[in-house]
Amino acid sequence: MTILFKWSITKDNFLTPKECDDLIKVIDTKGNTNVYQDHYTKKANINDDNLVDKFWGVMKVANTIHYKWNLSGVRSVGGYFYDKDRFEEEDNLHSDFDEVDTTHKINGLVFLNDNFEGGELQIWNTLFKPKVGTLIIFPAFAGHKVKQFYKQNRYTMLFVVEGDEFDTKQ
Repeated sequence: MTILFKWSITKDNFLTPKECDDLIKVIDTKGNTNVYQDHYTKKANINDDNLVDKFWGVMKVANTIHYKWNLSGVRSVGGYFYDKDRFEEEDNLHSDFDEVDTTHKINGLVFLNDNFEGGELQIWNTLFKPKVGTLIIFPAFAGHKVKQFYKQNRYTMLFVVEGDEFDTKQ
């Protein structure tokens, strides 16, 4: 029996619309302006133990079923604001994994709003249409990008999960 690798896992209704609205307010009021990358305009660190515990519970199940990696926990949770007037889609897919940071194993992205046009998350050749409260889990080394979006700003939350280093010396 052949088992295919699971490049992404989707969980609808991970957060309620009210929880998403509350997180958008945190990003708007506590977010710091980003000057390092063009991907997003503001980032707010989200320090909510209940939210981290909720995500970690889902992540442990997903990892047990699909990845079976030795994970150590959630490294960080960030809320991101993307300005519709400044965002430009990247030409190529990128990875959040490199030889310097081999402990970054998995990303968990939550769409906090969906009142814009476009803005899909692309993982390899699959597009994920934004839907408020939906969580997308995917390996940090998976090629991905945000598609161009219009009419309204875009908000997301990103969980970064870490674990043992992948062996990059082979």
